[in-house]
Formats: sequence, structure tokens, C-alpha cells
Amino acid sequence: MVNEQVVKILAEVLQEKHAFVNVSMLDKAVADVLRKTQERSASGKVPFSLSTMIRGLRAMRGEAISPQTAEEDVRYVKALTTGSSPGSYLVPTLQADEIVQYLSIGGVARAAGVRIWPMNGLQKLTVPVATTAPTWVWMAQNSQQTPTDPNLGQMSFDLKERRCLTAVPNQLLAVSVPAFDQLLGMLIGLSAAEHEDTAMFNTTTVSGGPTALFAASGITMLNVGGSANGGNISYTDIIAVLAQAAAVKAKGPFAWFFSPRTFYQRILGLVDTASRPLTIPTLTEGLYAAPQYKLMGWPCFITPALLENEALGSGTNQAHCVFANPSYIHIGQDSSIEIAISLERYFDQAATAIRGLQHEDFGFAPAAGVICLRGIN
Repeated sequence: MVNEQVVKILAEVLQEKHAFVNVSMLDKAVADVLRKTQERSASGKVPFSLSTMIRGLRAMRGEAISPQTAEEDVRYVKALTTGSSPGSYLVPTLQADEIVQYLSIGGVARAAGVRIWPMNGLQKLTVPVATTAPTWVWMAQNSQQTPTDPNLGQMSFDLKERRCLTAVPNQLLAVSVPAFDQLLGMLIGLSAAEHEDTAMFNTTTVSGGPTALFAASGITMLNVGGSANGGNISYTDIIAVLAQAAAVKAKGPFAWFFSPRTFYQRILGLVDTASRPLTIPTLTEGLYAAPQYKLMGWPCFITPALLENEALGSGTNQAHCVFANPSYIHIGQDSSIEIAISLERYFDQAATAIRGLQHEDFGFAPAAGVICLRGIN
């Protein structure tokens, strides 16, 4: 059985993510939590318990939630590895990997298939990049060939720290329920995914965060209609994006990234010269089944992280879209997740404040293969 408060939290998450929630969606979400809980139990390994860890941290500070299990909870915490921040502890690797996997559920960039660089135990990582391929020529006898300069460069990751803060009711923490542990990990992962997309697709780099895609050096920019002020997107603009991708020698598979207004109110209405719709829907399967659209054969990903209040020239309230091979977008990440608690913040709500901490950075290479069409009314 799933605690009523767990179901309530699930409903709130679905409501926030989809703007509506029905019984079918809630049933699928509950079933998914139970299925994953049962899989972890059936594996024969003792699953990591976030709630036990939190109870132990409170007990060590003299604020035991469950006096009957206080000593056992403290022993549980002492067996964990301490984090880099004072008073924090690292979530075991298996559980941390599971939380990070939720990023691909709620995160558009990861769902599209961006390249992930593991940086466990590293702060900085430099990856060599060759921007020019060797040139092949037909040679006559006794002739000399000039070598090609590969124009070697580098893509550097320097991990940035990000944190989350959430309040968990003490009465749920008092009893370690596997389904609640699963849900807590899911909430941390899904919120991290939305935060990551905001930093990735924002028009400017967020304060203290990684370089945003739109602000990255070397990416290819196109204006709608070729105008300095942008305009209404058309079939011609879509063809121009594909032609530019070919011109910079970008290789597929590609993906489109749109803001909600651009996609649902602009792209879905586009037709070719024979009045046939450009966007073809297909139905996906899974927990959050929804139509998956393809534009000119390539999948479309919709995210509110792409802003709709941009300005190009005299244009206002505009947006941009992105066309790229997802593997040209790189994320360097430290898969370890640190957890710390605070007893004071939500004292009036009988809740415990939980802080999660993770490190990552973005990179874009070859940058010219990432194409932004800007100035979309």
C-alpha cells in the first residue's frame, strides 16, 4: 500500500508538470513507484533509505523523530561517506545513479540524447576537439601535398555547484516506507532536470551557472526570414535551417527544440508547397505517454525553458528554436549527490528541510553544428 500523503505529493508533482492530472495518470505514477520499489526489493540487496538517513542526521543533532529507532538510524548515517560540505553525507553510488536517471525523464536535453561525461572525483576536465578534417586530393606523380592543419582545440568542463531545498513532513520520515524513499529520490531528480533545462536553454547564462547554449561561442545563428528584426516562421525558414546544417557539415541524427508557443501555435500550422502538414505525430509509450512529433523527419522536443520574451532588432516577445545533433551538446557531471538537513527552517510546519547538492557543467562541440533560428514571432 502507498501512504495517502505519498499519493498527494505525486498528484501535486503531476499537476505542476502537466497543468492537469486525472485518475489514470495518478494510477500510472503510483504503479511506477511501486514497481521500482518491488524491483529493488527483489534484487536481494538492501536498498538505500533516504528517510532513514534523514532520521539519523536529526538524531545526531538531538532531535530524534523516532526515539525507538534513533540508535539504529545514527549507525546507518555513520556508515555513510561524508560530503565536501560540512554536515552533509554522500548518497551511495547506486542510489545517486538512480536519482540522476530521473533527469532523463523530466529533462528535455537528456531525453534528446546529449552526451554525458562522467567526472566523478574531478573538478575540471579538458576534451580535445579537432575542428578540421584531413583533406584528400588526387595526386600526380612527383607532386607534393600540403598537410591539413586539424585546428586542434579543446572543450573544458569546470563543474558548477547547484543545490535544491525541499521540506518533508516529519510524520512521513518517522516511518521508513520504501515507496516514500523512491518518491523522494524521484522528486529530487525531476526538479534537478527542470533546473538543468532552464540553465541550458536560457537566452543568457544564469548567474553562477554553466554557459547557456544560446550564449555559447561559435554556434550558428539564423534570423527568421533573413530579417534583422525576425518575423513569422515559415516553411522557407525550416528549409534554411536544414541547408545551413548541411553547409556546416553537421551529421545526424538531429533534433528540434521549441518553446511551447513556437511549436503549438506556429510549427503545427506549417504546411509545405502542396499544403501538407510538416509535423507528423506519433504516440509514445510509457508512464507519461504523449504524442511525439517529427518535423522533416527529426523529433521535436518542447520545453518552457526556451523563453518567449526575446527581442531581435525592433522585434519583441520573440523566441528562438534549436536544431542540432544532441551529441553535439555535452554535459560533464559528478554523479555523486550530497544530502544535508536543517531542523530550524520549517519548524512551524513540522517538516525537515532537505538540501541536495550536485555538480555539472555544459559544453558545445562542434559548436557550428548547433543552429539557432531566432526572431520567431
